[in-house]
Amino acid sequence: MPTELRQIVFENGELQKALAQHFVDQPDRLPPGTIQAVGISQDELEIEVQMANEAGGAATATLIPAEHVAAALISYCRANTIPLPRDAKKFLVVSGDNLALRIVLSGERVIEIIEDPG
Repeated sequence: MPTELRQIVFENGELQKALAQHFVDQPDRLPPGTIQAVGISQDELEIEVQMANEAGGAATATLIPAEHVAAALISYCRANTIPLPRDAKKFLVVSGDNLALRIVLSGERVIEIIEDPG
């Protein structure tokens, strides 16, 4: 059975934009301020977000679990009309200094046999 792999790579700026858009209505997930930088944790299970305080205070670091980051990237794709197959498995992978959303489609080919009644 063939398997199709597709990978969408998000550069740092796109990742910041996706996180900001996704968490705009969830103030409990990110502290107030503007995303200044993002980094991938050593174990690659979380994303560290540096928030610049709008009042000029020190930047705040927050860890976001990978599943929330994946949800943010999927929302970003939908908002920007990047097609994602609904039934595909989706994974986060590190691609150099960037984060990628890997889409895996396993297809089963169905061959229908039609018998001639005559």
